[in-house]
Amino acid sequence: MSDSPVPCAPSDLWTTSGALLGGVLFGFMFYGANCLQIFVYLVNYPNDRMTLKALVAGVWAVDTAHQILGTIGIWQYLVSNFGNYVFGDETHVPMLLALVFSVIVSTIAQLLLTYRIWHLSGRMWIFPAFLIPAVVAQLVIVFMYVVEGLADITFQNLYNLSAYATAGNALATGIDIVITVVTCTLLTRARRGFNKRFAVFIVP
Repeated sequence: MSDSPVPCAPSDLWTTSGALLGGVLFGFMFYGANCLQIFVYLVNYPNDRMTLKALVAGVWAVDTAHQILGTIGIWQYLVSNFGNYVFGDETHVPMLLALVFSVIVSTIAQLLLTYRIWHLSGRMWIFPAFLIPAVVAQLVIVFMYVVEGLADITFQNLYNLSAYATAGNALATGIDIVITVVTCTLLTRARRGFNKRFAVFIVP
């Protein structure tokens, strides 16, 4: 007589799949706002250079891929493998790849804003000198996290890699805060009208 299978205890869906589902749905809200911004941009700036339009299209494509991978990942957890607690206690390729596309979008945005800061500051290199290495470091950390996560898809391994996640999130937050503070400071010191302040963020 064969041994009876050992039942698996289900995971807490509130803190696992439920949190992922909430994140995916919340992400779609920002994705919709992104699509609206792109539509407004194309309508109002039809004469922009093709390189700039290609950059906008590239960001939209990467963001779309991020949302698709997130949707596939949550579908695997809640639909195609519903009730499979072994599957639910592991992370999988779509969710990890979604992180890659997410950090690519943020990297492009941060580098573009760094360029605008450099231009607005009178081409001073002090700001790009620390912002660019920080942005690249954030990208490298996320790639290392994903590569090591793909090597072992258990959640225990992700817990072991939490230092990468903490470092990546801390860098991203720090970069965004620095960009915001520096941009607001430079715009305030410039003492220009609203239209001119808006114009400095249009790539020449």
